[in-house]
Amino acid sequence: MRQVAYVLAADTGEATWSAVAAIARAAGDLQFIDLAGSAMPAAYALNTSAAIWIHLEDPHSSLDAGLIDALGPWIHSGGRALLTMAATRLSMALGVEQEEMHLDVGVWSAAGDPLWAESFREWPDYPHIRGVQGWGPHPLFQGLMQGTFSWAPQEGEPIARYTFTKPRWPSGRIVGVDRAYVQLDASTAVAWEYEVGHGRVLCLGANVPLEFASARLEVQRHRLLINALRYVAGRETPAPTEYWPDGNTHASVRPLAMPRPLRSSRWEDVLVLSPIDGSVDHRGPERDESAAHVRLSSIPAIVISRPDLSPVVHSAGGVLMTGNELHGLSEVWLRALCVLDGGLAITVAGVPLVARSLTVGVHRVERRLRRSDGGPGEWLERWSASPDDAVCTFELRSVEESEDSPRLEFVMPLRLQWPVPPQTLAPLRVEGRRSGECARVRVMGCDGQHGAEMRVDGVSDVQWHDHETHPRIEMIARNSVQIVWSEVSQAVAIEQSDASQRLPPAPSVPATPAMRAAHAPDALAIQDAHLARVASLGERRAILRTGTAADVAWEWATYHLSSLMAPLPFGGRGLLAGIAGSRPGWGISRPGYAWMFGRDTCWCIDAMLVAGLHEEVADCLRGLAATRDITGKIAHEVTLSGVVHYDAADASPLFLRALAAYWEWTGDLATIRDLWPATCEVIAFIGSCDRDDDGLPENTSTGHGWVESGPLGGGHVTSYVATIWIDALRRLEPVAEAVGDAATARNLAQTRARALNGLASLRDPESGRLALHRTDRGALLSTSTAMSAVPVALGLEEPRAADAIVGELSSDRFTAPWGVRMLSRNDPSYNPRGYHSGAVWPLYTGWLALACAERWRPNLAAAHIDANANLVQHRAKGAFDEVLDGDTGAAAGVCPQQAWSAAMNISPVGLGLLGLRPVATSRSLVMRAQLPDAWPTLRLDRLRVGGARLDIHLDRQPDGGVQLTLRSSEPMEVTVEREKAPDLHLALDGRGAARTAHVSAGGQHGKR
Repeated sequence: MRQVAYVLAADTGEATWSAVAAIARAAGDLQFIDLAGSAMPAAYALNTSAAIWIHLEDPHSSLDAGLIDALGPWIHSGGRALLTMAATRLSMALGVEQEEMHLDVGVWSAAGDPLWAESFREWPDYPHIRGVQGWGPHPLFQGLMQGTFSWAPQEGEPIARYTFTKPRWPSGRIVGVDRAYVQLDASTAVAWEYEVGHGRVLCLGANVPLEFASARLEVQRHRLLINALRYVAGRETPAPTEYWPDGNTHASVRPLAMPRPLRSSRWEDVLVLSPIDGSVDHRGPERDESAAHVRLSSIPAIVISRPDLSPVVHSAGGVLMTGNELHGLSEVWLRALCVLDGGLAITVAGVPLVARSLTVGVHRVERRLRRSDGGPGEWLERWSASPDDAVCTFELRSVEESEDSPRLEFVMPLRLQWPVPPQTLAPLRVEGRRSGECARVRVMGCDGQHGAEMRVDGVSDVQWHDHETHPRIEMIARNSVQIVWSEVSQAVAIEQSDASQRLPPAPSVPATPAMRAAHAPDALAIQDAHLARVASLGERRAILRTGTAADVAWEWATYHLSSLMAPLPFGGRGLLAGIAGSRPGWGISRPGYAWMFGRDTCWCIDAMLVAGLHEEVADCLRGLAATRDITGKIAHEVTLSGVVHYDAADASPLFLRALAAYWEWTGDLATIRDLWPATCEVIAFIGSCDRDDDGLPENTSTGHGWVESGPLGGGHVTSYVATIWIDALRRLEPVAEAVGDAATARNLAQTRARALNGLASLRDPESGRLALHRTDRGALLSTSTAMSAVPVALGLEEPRAADAIVGELSSDRFTAPWGVRMLSRNDPSYNPRGYHSGAVWPLYTGWLALACAERWRPNLAAAHIDANANLVQHRAKGAFDEVLDGDTGAAAGVCPQQAWSAAMNISPVGLGLLGLRPVATSRSLVMRAQLPDAWPTLRLDRLRVGGARLDIHLDRQPDGGVQLTLRSSEPMEVTVEREKAPDLHLALDGRGAARTAHVSAGGQHGKR
């Protein structure tokens, strides 16, 4: 056991002594000794210790001169020191720091918070929190996902912060910068370290006070300090260590090789069907693509004959290509790195090329271009993103001769994803080589780790212009030109050893690769990879046939939920929440919501299980479990740039509910066992949020329960979170029994009983409905909102109240032709474009469709399903919008492509109209059968339940009745609820309202 000597000021308060004692108990592998209280001379005590920790809260505190005299020689000879808060001034006394650090001393005032952005000033309960964020892996962040919040300042609390502010960085290396709610202050260093002779000094100058007014982040703060002590004491095993770039050095990278020609891309024409108008774009015979022989029409492409300014989004594996129909490609993100910004301008004789038609397919976007002035010539353009690597391609080919050659211009900015500030990698370095018609240009960030390479084939001239932040590329194309952008990374894959110890990674999911541009595929390889993915997806996915728009929406939604899976910075894969081009100002580094959200992922998992994407769901669950907080809390946001936020109250119970659903559908007990320790931590965390022991978790000091801002915010306990928690408890109990954890199963049952009793405290005594929320003073907010659909869909609202809610939300006060509003148009707080005060979310539309089906209202459910299905033709073709204006249906959100909007084209059919409730381990399925009057049929084929494949057909009969036909690849017990479907014809056992069929392999039941 290594000894750590610690020194506190003589006037240190009782709270600091208690904190040190708590840290000493938690760091059981270190032995602590109070150097000031020891009878040993300072020099002797230092020589017998592995490290020293000096912590001073008061900027006026002083230390024994003898200790300071002994400290310098001891560190030079190999000693290690941790200096925290005011003690960081000793770095100057020791002679290791020449720059003057910035001292901020005073009293905390929320109104004066310099990192409280104006756009957040109206948020209720805005979290004024501070912490530290690393650039990459470092022992300081062991188990903390490269950063954490560690201090929740309170009004009137004394503060003292010791930091360095750009351009006056410390002489040492920067371990971490200042971190506030949803943003980083990358110009302020709060953690830094020095190598002094043979020793090391680590400084934490801010955000780790031991005298504090709020204990909200005490666990995280203690873990940060324990990590620091273990690091300086030499207890940490060697691990990759990265530091914030100082902007002055470029690490060496491999030389830029001579460019070689790319392989010729296939330009054969294909037959593409348009589901918008049913027309056929005749461009040659249909053909087989790739070794998988996938027909492109398996997921129909969409043809636009009159392009406009509607957005175009193409993505795969975290690679994003965005633009608009008329003007084309505007932005490219290779996962966390933006490599094209401001548009790819194509001109001929100085005249811009614009689209005359557009085809959006799963494997590429294709535009036919002409000059905007009507001049001669026609060109064909294609974009394609790789589903496997951080690579994408752009192709341009002349199809009608023109005297003038196209000129292409664009900027390669190298901007990391939010919340990393956009200029962090500046100054950029540019180098290039050209050989004949080929060229390679590389742009590297100042950290020497992040970079991008452009390969181009088919140019008569190409030039690259160096710039600190926006290098410009210009080229003159020949008849056919191909550009490949690929990520260049000198960094090792990021690994969190603590996370990997807590949760074994899935064997089939590699860690995030460090892409090598020299091996980047070309357009042909990328398109073949896409088609192979579509082939694999076709083998696994369920297929819907209703004869309505829901069929095409189902196909595109299934594809998007698979293609939005991307590598996470901590290993494994997760689901990106939404995609859009970035916006100036606050959104400059935000390509929509192109990172993993806990709540978004979990709401999508229901649909992914129905659609057959079981492998993707396992990856999602692993990613969420591996990035949980040390408290067990599931993350709200995990950005691809490596920053994790834990500010949502619903993500944790949603995770438990999703894990139970995965077990129900797959019976995959091995994965559940791997995830069970993490699951128990999540259960314990949610239990800690129930401070009044009524079984219901509280949002206060935990995070927002869906509503983040606006007139509906501020709930202490919400019916939304409460009912999700109760549903999770119900479904998780048999999972605990399956893994042999009887104690947890009993705890879940007992907690559920308390929670069901506690739910009565949320019921409005006048209406009998569950209120939106209860405040911390016990007052109920009973405003009618779209969120009332969630308890109904989960079967936790009283029947009479549930029927009233379904009717009210389906009225024109809430429901527009394009979906369901959050608030009624009659509500005084209604704002048709307000995120939480009136806008239409396809998510709400899906919730209400599920609620309608739960109350046996199939026609209402179908109307809401149809509203979501029409989104595939709405704005970004083949995509599903995030938020729509409550009055006009115009876009009102950030993303033209949102994952849970896609998911709500699947869940309301599979879990709503069919009411599927499988238990794969017992080869059983409970279902209901509701066929809307406007649907001639509802056929779901190749449904995956464990290892079985099941076909379910509901067909309208001439007498108005409905025939149910079931087929299964394996014997399965199917229970059909039909109490409110009297016209359902079954040839089953004929006993009562609930019918049971034993479906043999290849058998058929339900024939008349």
